[in-house]
This record gives sequence, C-alpha cells and structure tokens, in this order.
Amino acid sequence: MSNRIHSFRVLSLVLAVAFILGLTGLANAKATPGHQETMLALQETPAATPIDVDAPVALEMGKAATTPLSQDVSHRYFKFAGKANQLVSLAIVKLSGNLTVKSSLIDQAGSEIANFYGLYMTQFSLTTKLPQDGNYQVYVTYDNPGSGDFAPGEVSVMVSEATAQAAPTPAK
Repeated sequence: MSNRIHSFRVLSLVLAVAFILGLTGLANAKATPGHQETMLALQETPAATPIDVDAPVALEMGKAATTPLSQDVSHRYFKFAGKANQLVSLAIVKLSGNLTVKSSLIDQAGSEIANFYGLYMTQFSLTTKLPQDGNYQVYVTYDNPGSGDFAPGEVSVMVSEATAQAAPTPAK
C-alpha cells in the first residue's frame, strides 16, 4: 500500500508542476505585448512600391545611384544641375545581368547632347562640356544583347566633375 501512496504522490507532484508550467506559459503568451498585432502585421506586409520610371532620380556630383533594369523597369531618368562650360564625366557600370545598356545626356530643352550604346560592355564613361547653366538628365535604358541569354540586371550611374586633359605632345 505504501508503494501506491508513493506513486500517487509522485504522480500528483508531476501533474501539479505541469499545471503550473502550463499556466505560466499561458500567462506569458497573453502578456507578450502586441504578439497578435505583430503576427497580423507580418502577414499583411504590403507589396513593394513600384518604381516610377519617368520620375527622375536626383544625382549628387561624385555619388553613384543604382537602378534595376528589366521588363518592369525598362528605363530610368536621373537629374543633376550643371553650369555653362562645366566639364562633367558620366559613368555607368553594369553591376549585374546580361543586357546592353544605352544612355543619353539630355539638356533642359530636351535635346540629346551626348550618348553611348554598348553591346556586351560592362562599364561606360564619357566626358562632355555642358553648354549652359541648368538642369540636365541622364536617360538609361537596356536592350537585349541578342545572344539568347538576356537577364535583367542593375546599373550604377554617376556624374562627376571632370578635369581638362592636357594636349598631347607631338612625337618627334
């Protein structure tokens, strides 16, 4: 009989501990601030904001900006302010993807003043003198290189102040 009493006490102790742990866990779950709200917020995360390809991205001289180029983001505009006779360098680097990059430098009147197109190129740079004070735009788009393995990618665009090159010395 003492064996049964001992078993009953052990079983009662185990059940009491389990009950207390269960209540503690339930109390903690209910006391966790915002647990349900957090779970709901995670479930209702909004989709990424689509890129407005026609809204120009501001460029700061000497600082690069990146953009994806794909079927969804077929082109991008970047803008910067320039001065008359200012020598600027426009650099575009293909960071990823298998695509051909085309670019144009456009003045405030909407005229193209410089451009480049590079099939299978990974980095482009051109230097030009700005004709007048004003706001300029860089238009960047992509093309399928025609090799059958087109892949969307990302490019980096940077405008920086350039220095004039010294005239070469003629060979004798």
